[in-house]
Amino acid sequence: MLTDSFKYDNLLAGDFPRVSATGIVASGVSLKRGAVLGKITGDAGAKQVVSFVLSDFTAEDDKKTTLTIGETAYDFDSTAESTLADVLDGLVALVAADDACVYGAEADSETGKLTLTAKEVGAHDESEVLTLESTATITISDKSVDVEGKDAEPASGKLAPVDKDAEDGSENPYAVLAEDVDATSADAVAPLYLSGHFNAAALSFADGTVAADVADKARELGIYIA
Repeated sequence: MLTDSFKYDNLLAGDFPRVSATGIVASGVSLKRGAVLGKITGDAGAKQVVSFVLSDFTAEDDKKTTLTIGETAYDFDSTAESTLADVLDGLVALVAADDACVYGAEADSETGKLTLTAKEVGAHDESEVLTLESTATITISDKSVDVEGKDAEPASGKLAPVDKDAEDGSENPYAVLAEDVDATSADAVAPLYLSGHFNAAALSFADGTVAADVADKARELGIYIA
């Protein structure tokens, strides 16, 4: 006796209209049907990171430690009761209070390290020179300049697994992969769903990203996750 078999499609969760299309999956991945993809609209680029290390602080009255960023000076006044941690935290607070500052600041009181990271991508020219000086008895090491992230690249329009921590556009959901695709060694054209109602358990994302991270943005596109 012949018996017809029925294969349940676990990806689809409802009858919301599905719009189909094709797109190019960026090389370096092999993905299963149900991968949620984001579109690369341009790599964010590198952010400049500048750090200083402070040590050997001696507390005295009426001393000033000045962090200068471009043309703006941030002065922390220390006293005989101040500690190195007070100086570091005070500078961080001054930078944080200035919404116009192009850098964010953080400090590690254990190592005495003050780190300033550019809020925007791209190299900062000499107009954004950073200096740290003090009238207090304190050792300030030579500053270290580095970059965080990779150099900026133009938008490719290619697709990659949606990643909530990305900064190249792929942090936003764009489509759901309709069939398995192997783009391990080269870009690959793949069928997509641009809308529809999908089972969360059958979807996949970049490492560290889950359905709840993108569900709201996906809904705006007509991609419903149940």
